[in-house]
Amino acid sequence: GGGDPGTPPFGGTDPKAADLSLVLSKSQLKNSGSDSVVATVVAVDANRNTVTGIPVTLSVDQGATVSASDTKTDSSGAVTGTIGIGANRANRVVTITATSGTP
Repeated sequence: GGGDPGTPPFGGTDPKAADLSLVLSKSQLKNSGSDSVVATVVAVDANRNTVTGIPVTLSVDQGATVSASDTKTDSSGAVTGTIGIGANRANRVVTITATSGTP
């Protein structure tokens, strides 16, 4: 009896993130349609250590586009996404949101 229950999927609990950090490669996109920004999301635990396997969703508004590298954080605790302006070439503020967990 006893012992370590292991890690998912064979036991234990799913990894948990205490916080997500969102960093952008630059603060503005040119409205040419060919420019992009890289958004990097890093998941950390309560001790500020990166956490692998955290589900992360990147979303944007105002008709912008996002293409994420994965749906879960990698071995460095990160997910990246490439943000584009989309079909709308008008100057506007685009909000990028990173969320974790299941709806």
